[in-house]
Amino acid sequence: MKTIGKLLIVLFIVVCGVLVVLFIRPSSNSFAQKVISRPDESIKTWLLEQTPLGTSLENVRAYATNQHGWVIYDDNEGWSPDAPGSGGKGPPGPYFCGKLGRYSEKGSEFDTCVAVFWVFDSSNRLDNILIWKTLEGL
Repeated sequence: MKTIGKLLIVLFIVVCGVLVVLFIRPSSNSFAQKVISRPDESIKTWLLEQTPLGTSLENVRAYATNQHGWVIYDDNEGWSPDAPGSGGKGPPGPYFCGKLGRYSEKGSEFDTCVAVFWVFDSSNRLDNILIWKTLEGL
C-alpha cells in the first residue's frame, strides 16, 4: 500500500509539472509578437539592448539567427528607397535585413510585417538599427 501511495505522489508531481510547462510558461512566439507589435522606437531600443552599437556584424548575425531564428536576408539585399532612414537613396553602409515576424491588429484585414535593418560602419561595427513595418493584405 505504501508503494502505491508513493507512486501516486510521484505521478501527481509529474502531472503538475507538465501542466505548468504547457499552460503557464509563455511561449517564445507570444513574446516575439509582443515585441514586434510595439512602436518602432521601442523595438529599436529593445534590439539595441541585445546588440549594442559597436557590436560586430558577425555577432549581430549570430544573435539574430541563433537566439531567435529570424529570417536573415543576404547582406546588402532587400534595401528599398522606401526603407526607413533611406531618404530615397541607397543604404547608408553595409547592412543586412531580418524579418522579425508579422502580427495582426484585432479586427484588421491586414498583417503588419516587421523587418529590421542592422546598418554597420566601414569596420563592420553596428552603427544603426532601422525598423520597417509594411502592411500586407490577407
